[in-house]
Amino acid sequence: MSTYEDIRKANETLQTIDVKGKGYVQVNERVKAFRMIHPDGAICTEIIKMEGDLVTMKATVTDADGRILATGMAQEDRKSSYINKTSYIENCETSAVGRALGFVGIGIDASMCSADELANAINQQNAIKRRELDEAQAEAPAYNPEERFQMVYRSLGLTDMSGKENVKKMGEMLTALKTKGMIANKKLDDMTEDEHRAAMTALLREYGNG
Repeated sequence: MSTYEDIRKANETLQTIDVKGKGYVQVNERVKAFRMIHPDGAICTEIIKMEGDLVTMKATVTDADGRILATGMAQEDRKSSYINKTSYIENCETSAVGRALGFVGIGIDASMCSADELANAINQQNAIKRRELDEAQAEAPAYNPEERFQMVYRSLGLTDMSGKENVKKMGEMLTALKTKGMIANKKLDDMTEDEHRAAMTALLREYGNG
């Protein structure tokens, strides 16, 4: 039977990756740590439900004697992100395993949420925001740069357009995109309609994940 000290030592070996300024552990790192503690243990997954584009999976972690140490659940929508179009079942399985191992105590010093889960959540959030932006654009009778800018501004969480800090932050975002060559190196007022559309879309894709 594993002890707290076994889990602590295993957690010390985990490699983290930086996501939005915080360290997160990937599921493969959690699996390696689990094998250190329970070399003869098992990680079993099963599909609980498949309905339309949704899949729900359960992961069960057991020790060498078959005792259940923890379970984890996850659900994915095939239409929620680009990668989920072809790999939503695999992504769901990975998330379920990551959560089950987190409940065992592996990787929770960094975060209960794994890097894989977080990246997938960010992709889904971005997909929703891009879809909302596209829908709003399709409904609009004509392209209005000012309205588009305000909508993106709010989507980035910068609700007060008169606040100096928010204005500064928006300026830094635009400058970064220009430096990377992702948008035209022009003032917003000097951009063509296509350039302005591209700039607003790039802002959401690069920074619209909270």
